[in-house]
Amino acid sequence: MKQAFTFKIFLAMLITLPLVSQGQSIAEKVTKDTITVEDFAEVRIENEYGDVVISTWEKPSIAYEFLIRVEKRDLDAAEDLLERVQVDVSNFGRLVTISSSIADREDNFFTRLLSDIPLELDKSDVTIDLNISIPNEVDLEIINSFGDVVILDFIGKLRCNLKHGNLKVTEDLKTIDLDHSYGRVDLRSTGLAKFNLRNSRLSAESITDLQLDSQGSELQIQTIDYLNLDSNKDEMRIVEVEKIRGDMRFGNIFIEEMGQELSLELRVTDLRITEINNSNPNIYIDQQNSDVDITIHGAAFNLKANLEEGVLRLPESFKNIQSDIIDNKDNKRIITGNFGPQETTGLFELRGKRGYVILREE
Repeated sequence: MKQAFTFKIFLAMLITLPLVSQGQSIAEKVTKDTITVEDFAEVRIENEYGDVVISTWEKPSIAYEFLIRVEKRDLDAAEDLLERVQVDVSNFGRLVTISSSIADREDNFFTRLLSDIPLELDKSDVTIDLNISIPNEVDLEIINSFGDVVILDFIGKLRCNLKHGNLKVTEDLKTIDLDHSYGRVDLRSTGLAKFNLRNSRLSAESITDLQLDSQGSELQIQTIDYLNLDSNKDEMRIVEVEKIRGDMRFGNIFIEEMGQELSLELRVTDLRITEINNSNPNIYIDQQNSDVDITIHGAAFNLKANLEEGVLRLPESFKNIQSDIIDNKDNKRIITGNFGPQETTGLFELRGKRGYVILREE
């Protein structure tokens, strides 16, 4: 059964304001309301062509305010388009959806006459900004395009699909599922995270567990416990990571401190690790045409390298080094040895085709 809304406030205003000096006319309206729904658990916001600002409060209700602005050369056209911008509020079970949309023109004589002529709407003329307050304990989903999203004080579960806009979250999240392209993302910390990024610039302080699918992006993460990545043409900098696995192609990854485990397939990628803070790490690298530079001071491991062409450089402190040629034509060889105490349980397995790998002690 649908639950009834309790309407607290309603205001709709239409303001037209011609700008003669710039040859443009402006039409504006504000639509706002406060609604109360019993036992709702999720809020979904759908918007386009404007910014969304979300804050939380203690009340068991949702307050929203849409500021809709249309700017056109012709005032009648601006007012017509303004009237076609609609706000819809609905609830299905425990889900409340608040959305904006632009309706088609009414089917009158002139639209029928011109039905065979494509009339594309210039949506750059429209700005739809939304300010909304929600309870902190609900789950939040946001779908927005061509505008920024700012989330204040929210600490719950977030799903966000944002294109051509920036996302800023000011508090720590429980979980986040993010689909983002063309813009910047600024986060504090989160537990479970799933990122699908395209041409993004991401900055995060702390992530517990991240599933990352990224292309053409720049990422800076301070600390992360576990990272599983599928990366293409990315620039990535991580201050500290405990475990990292996945694939990286045509990119660069710089890690200041690596912990227990690293397992990466690299294709035409630069990898730099300046410190390993685990005395017995497990490292697996399969690289082609890549540059790998790792400082191994303080770590201990047994090395097994299966290489074809390319270069491998080891520090003089490596012990029991043995190189066996498998194929002289392709310069295939297996190199073994150990670094640190011989009884170590650490393992470094390296596979490579061409490329340049250097393990340095300092």
